[in-house]
Amino acid sequence: LREAGFGICRTPDASWVGRVPSPARIVSRLVDAVLPIAPPAVFPSIDDAGLVYLPGSMILMRGEGFRAHIPAGMRAKKGVLGLENAVRQGGVFHLWFHPWNLIEHPDVPLDALDTILAQAARMRDAGSLSIMTMADVFRESGSAV
Repeated sequence: LREAGFGICRTPDASWVGRVPSPARIVSRLVDAVLPIAPPAVFPSIDDAGLVYLPGSMILMRGEGFRAHIPAGMRAKKGVLGLENAVRQGGVFHLWFHPWNLIEHPDVPLDALDTILAQAARMRDAGSLSIMTMADVFRESGSAV
């Protein structure tokens, strides 16, 4: 990836769900989706070629299927807990989603995103949070370009 001009990439989420043995992972994902368990703070790492890896903290899930029954407020609470966790640990809260996550029933994820971003703005304005793009994280990581 580095040779192709990429400087940073998102790696799999650092959630506790990934540490659960495979047979129980489906149930673990459901539990994680419906309970306000704080997403982890993550930290970038750099490989020998200078590629920066940044794990995800939380995906903003679509609002379809069983996910449609997860209220926006619960999703937002999880995101806010992730922000607070990252500030407390001096790490990154890496919220991510794909554009198609907003196609079906967009009101659910967008309402959650609005609340999460409003809290992030308050924390930024209070001086406790820096809001960064992936490019900013790459530059801040000190990786050689």
